[in-house]
Order: sequence, then structure tokens, then C-alpha cells
Amino acid sequence: MGTIGDLCEQDRRTVSPDDPAAARLRFVGVEHVEADTGEISDGNGSRTGEGKSVNFSFTAEHVLYSKLRPYLNKVATPDFEGKCSTELIPLRPRPGVDRRFLAYALRRKAVADAITTASIGARMPRADLSILMRQPIPLPPIEEQRRIAAALDRAARLVKLHKQAAAKTRDLIPALFIDMFGDPATNPRGWPVKRLKELAPFVTSGSRGWGRYYAESGARFVRVQNLVGHRLDLSDIAFVKPPTGRETERARVFSGDVLVAITGAPGQSGFARDNIGEAYVNQHVAIIRPAHEIVLTEYLWAFIANENGGQRQLGLSSYGQTRPGLGLNDLRRLAVSVPPLRDQDRFMAKVRQLMLMETVDLQRVDAAVALQASILGEVFGDA
Repeated sequence: MGTIGDLCEQDRRTVSPDDPAAARLRFVGVEHVEADTGEISDGNGSRTGEGKSVNFSFTAEHVLYSKLRPYLNKVATPDFEGKCSTELIPLRPRPGVDRRFLAYALRRKAVADAITTASIGARMPRADLSILMRQPIPLPPIEEQRRIAAALDRAARLVKLHKQAAAKTRDLIPALFIDMFGDPATNPRGWPVKRLKELAPFVTSGSRGWGRYYAESGARFVRVQNLVGHRLDLSDIAFVKPPTGRETERARVFSGDVLVAITGAPGQSGFARDNIGEAYVNQHVAIIRPAHEIVLTEYLWAFIANENGGQRQLGLSSYGQTRPGLGLNDLRRLAVSVPPLRDQDRFMAKVRQLMLMETVDLQRVDAAVALQASILGEVFGDA
């Protein structure tokens, strides 16, 4: 058993903005490194990459470790020579250490948790690199390191593949909406238009004061962070032991309800499916209960989530200005084009089929992540 400091050393060679060669180097900032995976996105257009600051240099032999907000777990293995923000520390593997093995060792949750606990600063916490270098770690022979890294690479490829498949399936639903109903901004097929309050007489949100009812198990408690990518994500759900009373019943979610974030991430949406069970929302999430004799859940949800539909009307489209929050009356005033129920029903069937495909892909992601965790646990003794 050794330490991370036995595996690598910091390599803080700088690149001056006055160096003519610096302009030719690709820049990587913390914002260009994906959390957990270390994928590097295009660094073009970064303010810190315009040659005004001193940067660190790196090569394809380094591992880049982000000391800013270490809980984000940003560890990259670039395959090119470049320059990076001084918030990214280039680490050079010592002789006998495989670079990919080092990166996986640094990405372990146990390391991220330990460094986060000891980080410096409240608003912008930064890792203490001396503590990082003292983290204990086994050091198998390099051939074994390569075998371990290759197995983890295969699992990582599976995670990426199935995430991409799920994203592609997710992107089909807005396209399907346009194909079946036309652009909601122009309503080219002349569907009747009604205010949302005519389609969903019940529009409300949860009340304050739920904090005292949090529990380890019980009824689900939907918060803004459970509305991600216009999906209701129950993977990070909280639980409550709700009190009795009218306020509690008002905040209860039923299958078929459309949910919309009104603060925090205003406009993010999702809908409750048959597996929702007993669930409630907090004051930051609105419940819209469609009158199904006029409009179906999947259609209303897709209209609200559409860039040219609900998002544009609420001032939340990527083409317009953002808003800090929404009121319930903003939702009630939405002008919704309403096609015949038979067309909505066809759309609903296709949406459910696509969401089933998406669920299968996400289950495969979970299986690949579990495989990674199993390998890491076997090698490093992580729980």
C-alpha cells in the first residue's frame, strides 16, 4: 500500500500569455471537463483561454486534476498537448505507473469525498493537493494496472454508449411532436387554442414547511432537482412522513399529473407515471392535473417542454431571456393548441414506447456503472 503521491507528481510548468507558441495550444478549463467521466469538450470561446492569463502546460502523458470544487470529481486524460487553467493541476505519472490507472484511482468516490471534506473555502472550495497526495492506494505491478484500466475502460465505453442511446431516444419525442402536430409557435394545422386553465382546472404547488417531515422512507417528495431534462427523475428522491390535512392533500401527486418547476430551474417539467405511488411536491414545483376528456398528459407535457411551445411562452426558450421564477398564473395563462383526442392518443402510445426504450438504455447505464463500481471495489477495497 502506498499513496497517490507515490504514483505521480505535480507538474506546474507555466505558459506565459506573451509566448507566441501559447496561441497555438488548445486551452482546457475546468468547465470543459465532464464530472466523473473526464470527457473533455471543445475549449473554444473560453474567456480564460484568450491569452490574458498564465496557464499550465500539459501533454498527452499527463492527468489533469481539478482542484476547484473537488466534489465534482473532474479528472481528465487529454490525448493532446495544450494549456489549462491553473485550477487544473497537471499530474505526471511516475515510472511504473499507468496513466489510466492513475486517473481511475483519482476519480474514486472515496478520494473525492476525502478531499471535499478537507477542502478550503466555502463558496468556491478548493482541494488541498498535499492531502490528495497523502491518500492511501494499492500499487499493483504495471501489467496488472493496465489490465484493471482496460476493464474500467470497457465499462466506461458501455456507460457512454448507453447514455448516448438514451439521449437519442429522448430527442425523438420533440421531433415526433413537431411531425404529428406542427410547430406550436405557428400552429400551421389550425388546432383550436385554449388557455391551460381551461384544460387543467387544478393548478397548484406545494406549501412551505415540509423540512420537519423528512424521513428515511415513506412517501416520495418531489423537488426541483427531480425534474431533469424534462423528465421526472426518481433516482435521487427524498422521503417524507406527511401530516394530515388539506395542505397535504393539495400537494399530493397522482399518476398523470404534469409537474413544472416554478423556481430554481423554472420551466423544467415531467409527469407522474403509474409507478409514482404516494408522492408530494414542495413549494417550488407546480402540479398541473389535465382534464383527460380534453387533453392527455403526454401531449400537455410535451407542449410545455417544447422550445417553441410552453418554453417560449413562459420566456424560458433558449431563444429568449431567462426568468428567475414562474407564478401559477403564468402557467394558467399558457395558450395551448389542442388537436383531437384521437391524435393525442396516437402520440401518447408512441411516447410511451420511446420512454420504455429510454428506460431500458438507462438500466443498461446503471448496470455498466455497477460493473465499474465492482471493479473499483475489488481493486481498491471501496464499498
